This record gives sequence, structure tokens and C-alpha cells, in this order.
Amino acid sequence: MRARALAAAVALCAGCVTVDGSEFPPGKLEGYPLHRVRDVLAGDTILLEDGGAGRRIRYAGVSAPDAGSQLAGAAKAENARLVEGQEVRVIPVAEEGELTWGWVFVPNSSKRLHLMVQWELARAGLLRPADVPRALDDEYFDELITRAEAARRERRGLWAEPAGAR
Repeated sequence: MRARALAAAVALCAGCVTVDGSEFPPGKLEGYPLHRVRDVLAGDTILLEDGGAGRRIRYAGVSAPDAGSQLAGAAKAENARLVEGQEVRVIPVAEEGELTWGWVFVPNSSKRLHLMVQWELARAGLLRPADVPRALDDEYFDELITRAEAARRERRGLWAEPAGAR
């Protein structure tokens, strides 16, 4: 009986947003095609396969640690773990020459739910919220702030270092 109730609960929740709100149902991202990540350039920047030189995507709403710092390496490594070689969906926010700023989502293995990369990296304390470009008005920015504040309270990532080491 208990197993049947659990199976029913799982079936009802198929395609739902997870409890912590990290994942989105696919309907939210309809119209945004999948693109394969060719390379992870930094904690907040990826290169998509897009023919030729590829298409550079910078994560909207965040800023990664300065290049060369230990946390820059950690942010890049965690970003790679999440997206390298994966297909992602990008909601573009702005274009600057050959750079696209956007919100990036990676589908889970069943492609039923999508994980927002910026939220995951902010929750780990590896990216700071930043109003780039004009992200402050975006619907995803408030949750990004909430996740970064939780990382700060729990002294993860950027906030785990002594103040003089940042």
C-alpha cells in the first residue's frame, strides 16, 4: 500500500518544479532550442557549438571570481561538471558583439526538467549576483539573490575565505 501511494505521488509530480525550485518544467522553456556546450571558458562563460568558432554565452545576472584565483578555478570546474558536453537552453538577455548574455538551463537525463545553471553556482557560493546586463529587472534575479545569500550565511565558496583572501 505504501509503495502504491509513493508511486502515485511520483506520478503526480512528474514534470513539476522540485522542492528547492532549481528545476523548471520544459513548457517554461519552449521555443529555446538545445545547443551543445563545446567548452567551459570560466565560471560564468561557456562556448556553444554553433558552427565555425562557436557562440560565446556569458551567464546573465552573475559575476565569477577573478581569473587566476583559487575560487575562479573552482567555479569553472563546477560549471564544467554541470554543462560541459551537455545540451543547454539559453534565454538570451542581451548581445554584445559576438557575446550573448543569457540565462542557461541544462535538461536532466529525461529532458523533463531543466536545471538553471546560475542558481546552482550561486547556491554553491561560486558566483556573485551582478546586474549584468540589466538582470536586476529579470524574473530570475530575485531567486539568484536568495541563493547567494544562503551561500553567504552558510559560508560556502566565496564567503568561506577569510576577508583578506578575496
